[in-house]
Amino acid sequence: MQTIIQATPKRPRFLKNLLYNLDHVDGIVYDDINSASGMVKVFEKCDRDVLVLQDDILPCKDFQKAVDLIVKLLPDQIISFFSAYDTETPLSKKKHWLVMDRLYGTLAYVMPLHLAKRYLEFNKVIKQRIYADDVRISMFMKHYKLNVFVTCPSLVEHLCWQTTSQSDNKVPPANFNYRIAKTYIGYENSALDINWKRGLNSLHFLNIGNDFDFIRHYNDNKI
Repeated sequence: MQTIIQATPKRPRFLKNLLYNLDHVDGIVYDDINSASGMVKVFEKCDRDVLVLQDDILPCKDFQKAVDLIVKLLPDQIISFFSAYDTETPLSKKKHWLVMDRLYGTLAYVMPLHLAKRYLEFNKVIKQRIYADDVRISMFMKHYKLNVFVTCPSLVEHLCWQTTSQSDNKVPPANFNYRIAKTYIGYENSALDINWKRGLNSLHFLNIGNDFDFIRHYNDNKI
């Protein structure tokens, strides 16, 4: 599996910090802030299943080692290591997995190669004005009825939550909780200390299909 970082040229300090916290990296692609091109560049570059990382994340201890272990448990699945959604409920039941019908928060995730290549074809019919990668990949997932497995807790935290790669404007306070992990394992805690088999035999499913803005984008695109 490859590890590719999706970076923004104006944030070199974040990239430097991330590289320090990773065991290895196979490539870096840079976003064009005027279009939704970053995810496409990553998928064009990969030739194996790929771990995609945004540059503005703080991974926990033993992050990539845990990713390798988790992928063996869930081969050929889309897996996210970050979520701002309800990861507390599964944890309260001593489960370490949440399943969602879309990939909101593309900070750290695994994409199987065949799905990455299928997305490149699907991307051609999505209107360019829909610029957010997580909305575009979620449209792809809805079309093909795909789900994402989400780790509980999140194994990375979002550092640059006040800004996006499209703008330097501060995020309105109301959006704060949707840009940070609902539960984060912590920088000094090892993901290898978690039994990732817990919850796989009785998955907790969260359907956020009533998200108005997403449905409007999807229907308006006429896919």
